[in-house]
Amino acid sequence: SSSEVVCKIYPELSAGVIYILSTLEAREEDKEEFEEEVELGIGGTSRIGMKAHFAFADFRFVISFIILIRESTSMTVANQLLKKHVLNNAYFAMRHGNSMANQMKIISSDPVISTVQHGLSDLGHEQAEKAASDFVRRFQETSQTRGEGVAIFSSDFTRARETAEHVARACEEADIPLFVDGNETYDKNELEIPLLIPPSDVVPSKLLTVNVDPRLRERFFGAFNGESDDNYNRVWENDAVSADHTSWDVESVNSVMRRTSHLVLDLESKVLHSNDVSKWNCLLVAHGDVLQIMQTAFCKIDGTKHRGLPHLDTAAIRALELARK
Repeated sequence: SSSEVVCKIYPELSAGVIYILSTLEAREEDKEEFEEEVELGIGGTSRIGMKAHFAFADFRFVISFIILIRESTSMTVANQLLKKHVLNNAYFAMRHGNSMANQMKIISSDPVISTVQHGLSDLGHEQAEKAASDFVRRFQETSQTRGEGVAIFSSDFTRARETAEHVARACEEADIPLFVDGNETYDKNELEIPLLIPPSDVVPSKLLTVNVDPRLRERFFGAFNGESDDNYNRVWENDAVSADHTSWDVESVNSVMRRTSHLVLDLESKVLHSNDVSKWNCLLVAHGDVLQIMQTAFCKIDGTKHRGLPHLDTAAIRALELARK
């Protein structure tokens, strides 16, 4: 059948494709049956009327099918985790604590500025310290007895680095094994950082146990950088329509999904178990939009749905579970 042919060409497409194509095939059988009835004089509908009806119905199904093909192909290119069914490490998302940019109600997404300014507010430091304490307590209760360790990876934006450092200090005080990346070299082409983002050197943490990675940087908000955070809503409205849009020179959803899911794949090969550590719990410290989009990658759903997932409050930590589909 045509559904089998298409699924061989696009094996990553959802079951929705099979449904649409199967329905089209069933409609073709119905059409032939209706035409046969018209030929025999059964019913009062004319052959021309029935053909017009089926032509319009089939047109709508074809349009739906094209949209689904486009969305699925787009997500396949962006989401590097689609073909993964199991991950060796455990992953947790942590949003930075309340920052000076949050206090000022502005968008801070330019790495040239945000890697040196807009650190945590007093409230943000309190939030991060409490979140770090809670994380360590839960780790001690569930993971430390099994010989596991913690690998902290952070955006190099000041507010994220400072948040990650609170967690690293708490882990060190609790004698939790921490991963240190001894080879932090970055090739811009390999990191999939879009060219529209202003170039900026990677700013390291004060602590060796906080491994910074620019792929966790805030989504670049283009013309809205430095402007009111009310403009987030304008971007999100367009996100819901297209995961590839770059209106106002904003970084696309799929660009963020590509770089963050690419990071996870890298960590799977970089953060390896050893005789001393049975498993690594990777804490990814980043930003609201970045973590929302990363969640869609783990859930294996289209990036246009990222605002529909549970929101991460400042300094919140959430386990990331990879969908098996």
